[in-house]
Amino acid sequence: MQGQNRDWVESLRKERGLSSRNWNTALSLSILLGIVGADRFYVGRTGLGVLKLITLGGYFIWWALDVILLLQGRMKDDLGKLVQKPQKRYT
Repeated sequence: MQGQNRDWVESLRKERGLSSRNWNTALSLSILLGIVGADRFYVGRTGLGVLKLITLGGYFIWWALDVILLLQGRMKDDLGKLVQKPQKRYT
């Protein structure tokens, strides 16, 4: 049963264009290590990660913008899919 549920969720992600990257991990990396580009490396954008590393997060401006993008659910991974925060589940 668990495997069927997981397959269903993955098919919805592909259909909606959502990234398989974990939003919580991306946000934590962005806040703690975003200055050195760890968040961009995590979502697969290596070139942007290197630029953030060299410029120390774009002199902190780029770092702040990435945190805002993640909080709004607008950051994209290397495939152009959105890294969105998990939906609240109501039981």
